[in-house]
Amino acid sequence: MAFWQENLPFVKGFFDERSQKFFELMDRAEASIEQVNADKIYTSKEFKRIKDNFMNIVKNLERQEVRDWLSSTKDLLMEEKKNADGTVEIVQRKGSKDDD
Repeated sequence: MAFWQENLPFVKGFFDERSQKFFELMDRAEASIEQVNADKIYTSKEFKRIKDNFMNIVKNLERQEVRDWLSSTKDLLMEEKKNADGTVEIVQRKGSKDDD
C-alpha cells in the first residue's frame, strides 16, 4: 500500500481544515470589501481601522505558499481517488531527478 493510501484520511482532514480556513478568509475579505464600498461616510479613525483590516486580510491571501499547497494537495487527493480502484500508477513530479 502506498504512503498516500495509508495516510489519506489524515491528509484529507488536514486539507479540509486548511481549505476551510482559506474559505473563511475569503468570506472576511468579501465582508471587508463591502465595508469599504458602503455608502457611509467614515471618520478618519474608522476608515484607518477598516483599511488596516482589509490590508491584513489581503496580505494573508497573497501568501503564495498557501495557495500552492492547497492546489498540490488537492491534485494528490484527486490522483489517489482515481487510483483507488486498485490500479497502481507512478506519477513523476516536476523537479525530480528523473526530469533530465
